[in-house]
Amino acid sequence: MNRLIIVIIIQLAVSFVTQAQHVSSPKAIGLGAYTAMARDVSAIDWNPAGLIFIRDWELRINSFVEFRRDGGQRGPFFGDSAIGKRFSDTHAFAMRYAPGLTREFRIATDVISPESGLDGTRDLLRQQLEYSQVYSAGYAHLVSPSIAVGVTGRFIQQRITDPTVHINGDTVLVSQNLYDEPIWSLDAGLLYMMRSDLTMGLTAKNFISLKEQSFPDDFSHFSINDRKYLRAGLLYLPYTNYFVVADYDTRNHAQFGHAFQVNDFLTIRQGNFLNFERGETFEAVSGGIGLNFGTMDIDVSYLYFFDKSTRGRGTPARAFLSTGIEDIGYNQFTPNRLDVSVRLQLGRMHEPLARIEYVEIMSDVYPAAYQVHAYRPIAKVRVRNVSHRPIESRVGFFVDRIMEGATESRPYYMMPGETMEIPVTAVFSEAIKSIANFTLQTAEIYVRATAATEYDDRRQAHLAIHGRNDWNGDILTLRYFITPEEPQIIQFTREVLNQNQYKLEDVNPAVERFKKSKILFDHFSNMMMYVHDPRKTHNRVQYPAETLDLRGGDCDDMAVAFSSMLASIGVATAFVDVVPPDEPHNAHVYLLMDTGLAPDQAHLISSNPKRYIIRKNEIGDETVWIPLETTVTKEGFNTAWDVGAESYYNEGILQGGIINGWVRIVDVPRI
Repeated sequence: MNRLIIVIIIQLAVSFVTQAQHVSSPKAIGLGAYTAMARDVSAIDWNPAGLIFIRDWELRINSFVEFRRDGGQRGPFFGDSAIGKRFSDTHAFAMRYAPGLTREFRIATDVISPESGLDGTRDLLRQQLEYSQVYSAGYAHLVSPSIAVGVTGRFIQQRITDPTVHINGDTVLVSQNLYDEPIWSLDAGLLYMMRSDLTMGLTAKNFISLKEQSFPDDFSHFSINDRKYLRAGLLYLPYTNYFVVADYDTRNHAQFGHAFQVNDFLTIRQGNFLNFERGETFEAVSGGIGLNFGTMDIDVSYLYFFDKSTRGRGTPARAFLSTGIEDIGYNQFTPNRLDVSVRLQLGRMHEPLARIEYVEIMSDVYPAAYQVHAYRPIAKVRVRNVSHRPIESRVGFFVDRIMEGATESRPYYMMPGETMEIPVTAVFSEAIKSIANFTLQTAEIYVRATAATEYDDRRQAHLAIHGRNDWNGDILTLRYFITPEEPQIIQFTREVLNQNQYKLEDVNPAVERFKKSKILFDHFSNMMMYVHDPRKTHNRVQYPAETLDLRGGDCDDMAVAFSSMLASIGVATAFVDVVPPDEPHNAHVYLLMDTGLAPDQAHLISSNPKRYIIRKNEIGDETVWIPLETTVTKEGFNTAWDVGAESYYNEGILQGGIINGWVRIVDVPRI
């Protein structure tokens, strides 16, 4: 048997076989950069945090055609299909099946035997390398109204088919050895909506990479390069129908692009791909269009590479062996390609017309003064018209268990892209008075731009609700503690006046109101114990019934209780709020009482003009009012009048408290 002369010449040729690679989605290809723009199921590839923008259910199917440097055309191929679902507005999940995300290489070795004539052996001796990423899944969570995070899990399968030649005389036997190297890889993503027109994206690729088993040492250089790298992106919307995007990663790759939304139906995109790692600078350009049909989107893109030396059949394999492969989807072997995808949005199909940018809670809620929020805004909501037509926005506010229904603002007319701060009020129910201690409640705020939808956008905010006896120190809200119609107050005033009816039999009708007030105060003060408690920034005020039960209180409690009693018999009152500028911690409250006497009748109760005040009552008539220091107990009405008159004259008149504003008179409306 002739000696077989085996001349092994490694003629390496890299060729594309079966499915070609997958490059995310036509929308991403058309823009080039997608890290901060990812807002659908294709976010699995670029930034999993973008899955949070899935409206409800989303389905996508992608197909593509390749155009090689040698003029060949392959396809169309089925690229991938993906499905995503959003849950409870803060969670989203997606899965993708991508048979098109597969790359196969063949390294051919020719074995030439002049004597055997086995030229066909060259077709048998091919090392076949296969890389695929068919399955992946992603999850996103909305951490706050402006921050979303996400993670993608990818299963990468690597396989080498290595032929081995066995020669026995003139017989050549070829056996195939298979080696697998599966990799589990995780990506993490972040989206930060810094402003309504500016979003930042961040993706950590391969931040966790685990291999179940590895290739033999002889083939380790064929393993995919799963190095870790970081990619950052920005999305900027200078106009409502135009935006620009840019990406850069730690491998020294960069992309940038822009898009123009012609109308609600058509969007035009253009992208640019730069590679500083290989010194090519501009590596590729892309263009694309998006067509919107309401519940269905069709996206088309074309990717064009400037350097085509490695992008077709017959490419020298040293290009592969020297660099290997890092990204199955986008690498130095990716040819020009045309991509088409169809995306369906199912379930909640309403496209938001308005977006809430921030919510500012304007004040805490004090149960005693809860009615004030029915006409005084409790929150200010910044709303942006994100549509391309004028809208009328209404903002709603609701807190569970203490509101019977949501209160809604009047409609505000907004032009496309316009931002407006909309105030919203709140109508609380009587249930709020049952809150005994300070608590934080969750307020639901929403914006609605169309009558046919529940809301376009929704936010939550923390609302501070104080206990039923808490007071914010504002004299204007002290009046809300006055309860003249409370049964215990009415019973008290009626019993006292009935018991002292004989004192009113021969009284001049002009001073009857004055006499009744004197009788009530004498009885009230005699049973009360004043507890010194200077008013601080936040205070606790007793309701009148509580003061009667406890038989005591501080200046606020006494003033509120006796004002309620006077109001129950038709006598108007006002609070005198004293906040000394040099000693604000010694703030104090006492009462003014309307005697109902005309100014020319003042002599009926006093000949000293310093003991009374002439001021207008609630209907605009000038009447005689007298100050009462309600903290004077046991001494009776006359002493309370003397002390009150002296305080008013010294602090309000002589020291200029009325003129300078540190002595204020606040009328208590009669209920």
